[in-house]
Amino acid sequence: SGDVIVTKAVPASVLKSEDMIAFLARKCTRPKDMKDVADWVKKNFSERLLLHERAEDMLSGSDARETDTGLVLDALEYLAEEFYDMQFHGLGKDDANLRSSKKYGRPFEFTPVSEMTYNDSGLYSQYHVSYKKDGRGKPVDRPLDMHIKCGNTSPFLVRIYFFLDKEDKKIVVGSLPGHLGTITFG
Repeated sequence: SGDVIVTKAVPASVLKSEDMIAFLARKCTRPKDMKDVADWVKKNFSERLLLHERAEDMLSGSDARETDTGLVLDALEYLAEEFYDMQFHGLGKDDANLRSSKKYGRPFEFTPVSEMTYNDSGLYSQYHVSYKKDGRGKPVDRPLDMHIKCGNTSPFLVRIYFFLDKEDKKIVVGSLPGHLGTITFG
């Protein structure tokens, strides 16, 4: 008596075959070294995803050297594809999770960063990036008010902090791949 394994097919409307082919083609061009991630993101997702200068600099830091490059690339691609489509094209969370499971073999968890954390005076510089200029030509600090969480221990711990630029329809990544500071009470 053999067990029958039933898998749920991903509806064509969720993941079209041409999208899967494009994903697999990109996967073949993925960099092996973290220092090449920024160029890969620009080449593949410049219309949707922007790595802030600070995030680019972090790709050569010790956190980056100790983190699985493939997992960081999966998380960035998830941001540029599934998360972007949820934010700007009405893709539902369940459908995004189906796509994610098919493409990356896992879901990604995204959560808001609390206002208390990103406005804490001791953490302000970690959770804000200068982005665009105001009417007087001065840079505007934007909070990294969302993050993607993957894993719990190195090399499979990834945190990517970002915000949505709704005007330009872009996701702006300001910090990766490690955990930023948190408020402790006590």
